[in-house]
Amino acid sequence: MDAMTVIGLLRASADPDQWRGQRLTFGWVKAVVDRLYLLLAACAGLGLVIGVDYYFRKGASEGQLGRRVRRVLGIELIVALAVWLISVLLTWLIVELPA
Repeated sequence: MDAMTVIGLLRASADPDQWRGQRLTFGWVKAVVDRLYLLLAACAGLGLVIGVDYYFRKGASEGQLGRRVRRVLGIELIVALAVWLISVLLTWLIVELPA
């Protein structure tokens, strides 16, 4: 479940009469925000790939390619574990906290 859906559900459940008209336009806003997030993530991913490629090419010319590959893989593993841990904790908070 994405952030916009959670926000919409929380608003709608808090006071259904107040948000009745807002629900009609919520789908359009959700689609725009989701596409904007996707565009920003794609740009960040492309920048990351270009940056890592430059880092590897510079390391290859200096004779440190193996060391740099290990460093990048280690950082990727740490970031992946951190994202997974945050995801699990947020899921636990959403499930465990009463509404």
